[in-house]
This record gives sequence, C-alpha cells and structure tokens, in this order.
Amino acid sequence: MGSDVTLSCTISRLSDTVSLHWKSRDSSQQDNTDEIHLNNTVYLIARHVGAENQNLYTWEVQENDSIVLTGNTNVDVDQNLLNKIYTLYRPGTNHSELDLICEALSELNETKWTWRSSQFQNQEKEIASTIRSQPIDVNRTYFENRLVPTLGNFNDRSFSVRIVPVLFDDAGVYTCSLGSYKFVTIKLTTVKVTAEPSDTVTEGDTITLTCSVSDVTESMRLAWINSDGKTVGEKILNGGNREEKSLRLIVQKADRGRGNWICALFYQNTPKVLIPYYLKVNMRARPLPDIWIVTVLGYLLVKLVVAVGLICCLKRMNRKSNSGNPHKATGNETDDAQDAVALQTLNSDTDLRP
Repeated sequence: MGSDVTLSCTISRLSDTVSLHWKSRDSSQQDNTDEIHLNNTVYLIARHVGAENQNLYTWEVQENDSIVLTGNTNVDVDQNLLNKIYTLYRPGTNHSELDLICEALSELNETKWTWRSSQFQNQEKEIASTIRSQPIDVNRTYFENRLVPTLGNFNDRSFSVRIVPVLFDDAGVYTCSLGSYKFVTIKLTTVKVTAEPSDTVTEGDTITLTCSVSDVTESMRLAWINSDGKTVGEKILNGGNREEKSLRLIVQKADRGRGNWICALFYQNTPKVLIPYYLKVNMRARPLPDIWIVTVLGYLLVKLVVAVGLICCLKRMNRKSNSGNPHKATGNETDDAQDAVALQTLNSDTDLRP
C-alpha cells in the first residue's frame, strides 16, 4: 500500500481511427494517474495505490470515439507495511505530490518520520514525530510549509505526512520508525527538466532541454518523446559514479506549434515518471524600414515624375510651335535647347539634402 503501479494495454494494430485509454473507476482518483501513449501501447501510472481504495481501473478501445472493447483491472494491495521497502518516482514540478504513508499500531512508543537526503546520505534528519493521541509535530526546517500531516492527531494507526510540491532536492530515503524499530522505508527518486537559455524563446532560436534524475542505483532509461509519441532521444543509465545523470535535447530553430515534449524515466522498460514540457515560442519581430530612407526615395521619385512631365510638355509645345511657323528654326537645335533648360531646372530642384 502506498506504492506506485504502472498498467499497460497493448493492441496489435493501431489505425488512425482507433485509440486506447485507461481510467480509474473512482473519478475522484483521476488526479493520481498519468497516461502516456507509445507506439501501440498506452500506459497508466497510478500513484499511491491502495490508499483510499484507489485500485480499480478500466481499459478501453475506442474507434471513431465509440467504445468497442473494454475491460476491468483490479490491483491487489498488501495492507501490511511491516518491513516494507519500495521506491517512488516523482517529477520536480509545482503539481507533484508525495504521500508518506505509515499504517502502524503504536500504543506507547514514539512514532517518527526521518529523511536521509541523497546529497548528504550520512545525515538522517527527523521531519515529523508524534505520541499516541497527541498532535503531530512537524519539523519545517527542511521542507518549510511544503510538509503537512494528513491528520491532525495520531490515531494509534495512521501516521502519514505529505510533501506538496516535490522539489528535485527532496530525493532520498524516508523512514517511518516506532521507537528504535524501522517500520517502512520509502526511497524517493526525483526528475526535473531545465531549459537554456530560458523557458521562453524567440522563433528561430536554438534551445537546449535537459532532463535530469537525482539518483541512479539500477539500470534506468531517460527518453525525450515528441508530441507524436515518437522517441527523439534516449540514454541508458547504469549508476556509475562518474556517469552524467541527464539527457539533453537540442531544439534547432524553435518553431511555433512544435514546442511540446515529454521527458520520461523508464525502469526495466516501464515508465515511472512523465514530465510534459511546453516550450513558449514568441514571434520574431519584423524590422521596420528606415523612415529616412523611405522619405528620400519618395522625394526623389516625385521629382523624377515632375521632370519627365516637364520634358514631355516642352516637347509637345515645340512641335505645335514649329507646325504654326515654318520660318522658325526646326530640328534638333531647338529641341536640345529646351531639353537643356528642363534638365537645368531638374538639377537645381534635386540638389537638396534630406
């Protein structure tokens, strides 16, 4: 009880009109699940199974949005937490939660939760404690207001606390103890996504997305998945001391509408953590033409039109004059003289500076 479970439903062929889905039969528990589609399989990650009877699930095959096949799955939950050790995986996001569940009968002994950080493994710190029928004392030194008890008083059985939201540095080992006896131990592994240069980029820029895991003790796999459900990058982690526990994805020339990715952590080919990442892309500002250039070009264009019109008028007047007076000089000399006057007028007008 309190651990996570991953359910999977696979179909032999997945056409464009067919889709797979998981859902909880208790609608109030939908927020404790994550769904991911990879190839012909849909996975459902259910968190803290068994708590509040959230162990009933349904899979569905839909064709053209109509259910054509369905089935129920029940998860058998062991209620006895004595000497249990299990691992939980959580994203370091604003919406993640961690329930530290301890169901233990304690009549006289002090019950407490301790935390040993992944960064300082030799230091075990007490984060919450209580005695029978007494208020739960929470130490806010390490988690501040993010650590809260699920019940006001210890009712001789349920001594559970919750961390909301979970941060990347919360990774480590959490232990519920009765006196000097360790009852249940929970190992927390966290995953986070960072972006450089920032979460918001301009269209055409290059950005680097990094998916990191806090601790690797066994073989794991990090993967980047695009909006089409296709893996665009992956890395196997084996837990070596010098091993870099992260996977980078370089997004070249960020484009609008293509800013959705998922960072996924797999353990033994089973997805454990999904972090959707939505990249905000701003439209690049288009440079405006220089106002002085526009002004000068417009001025010169007007002058050119005026000059051409003036030359055409002078030529027309010259032709009419020659046709009315045959004794007047004709030929190129008169035309050239009038053209020279027009050009001189144009030069005097255009010899201006903006």
